[in-house]
Amino acid sequence: MINDKIQAYFVNEKYPLIKDGDEVAVIYSWHKLDHAMLILTSDTYNVVPVLNKSSQVVGLISMSRIVKAVVSGADFSFGDLDQYTVQEVMDQDFDKLVLGEFDLEDVLQQLVSTSFLCVVDDQGIFKGIITRSTILQGINRLAHEIDQDYDLADK
Repeated sequence: MINDKIQAYFVNEKYPLIKDGDEVAVIYSWHKLDHAMLILTSDTYNVVPVLNKSSQVVGLISMSRIVKAVVSGADFSFGDLDQYTVQEVMDQDFDKLVLGEFDLEDVLQQLVSTSFLCVVDDQGIFKGIITRSTILQGINRLAHEIDQDYDLADK
């Protein structure tokens, strides 16, 4: 269990843990793969959340996922990317966090194997992401500033 003071240091209004969904690049499940490739290459994103018409997170799409679909011998080719939707190749096996139902320990454990986590409300509506980068910035801040807020002493 993470100490309450450490958790409070990470989860506060001055340094928000969650990047708001309005600031996150997303792709919709009905978008064509050529559009997804354009987003992934133009904004240098490795992975982007996929939303349905109700703004629920239904998957993740990545350049590698698209390339694997093309080279797997399936009925895909690079020339036909405008014929297929993101929904046909997106990764549907991914971790997400429900707003208000997770703590810093959950975030740290899950970010070991992914660069970001999607955050949803109790209806599955996309609210934003928590990135590994945000956590590392918090660790850096903690390492450099904790003694400004607390007196540290040996036990």
